[in-house]
Amino acid sequence: MKNNMYNRQLFIMGILAIIIAPLVLFDTVIIYGLPFLNSISESGTIANQTSPILPTILGSLAIFGFSYKSKWNSFGDSLCTKIMAIGFLLVAFQMCGSDYVIQDKVGVFGLSKELSNIVHSAGALIGFGALLVWQGVFFTKSSGNKTREKKIRNKIYYTCSILSVIGILIFIIGAIFDLAHYVFWAEFVILTLAGISCITKSEILNIFRDKEVNHE
Repeated sequence: MKNNMYNRQLFIMGILAIIIAPLVLFDTVIIYGLPFLNSISESGTIANQTSPILPTILGSLAIFGFSYKSKWNSFGDSLCTKIMAIGFLLVAFQMCGSDYVIQDKVGVFGLSKELSNIVHSAGALIGFGALLVWQGVFFTKSSGNKTREKKIRNKIYYTCSILSVIGILIFIIGAIFDLAHYVFWAEFVILTLAGISCITKSEILNIFRDKEVNHE
């Protein structure tokens, strides 16, 4: 584990991705006694009734994406995280469709509720899509012969990527047909899988870390 800053960044991002859904759910349902959320983003539409967990974590993930420097000096690797950051910023800037939204114009850009929901959903798909490519393509790269541990890690990345595709499809179906809670659970699965991939990639917890030489 040669690049400590790189590994720490990945580990922190992984933790943030995993905790965002449980924290938001605990805050809205347990602390404030509100109904179960249809999506993680719905917590951002409940003015003055919840803690600013969602924008705080989305902002942190966006900062990570923009500041990330590829371990391999790969343009595609760095571009992927920047696209992810842009997607998450769009999610933070514009509200999703929600019964809690009563204003005619909402969000940073002052869009109508309908247009804001489109921009918000597009941002989510951009962010999730970039996460999918990042873990499925760039995490699996190797600069040398693949060690036994690297092969195991790649299986984790591929498994998380395949399950993320299913999660994204459920997200799209839930958003299109307005299926209650489908979007929330899809987001929860996608972010948790991305978090597992990031934590595994960071090797901070010694999860299948190369025993001798790290070839990544």
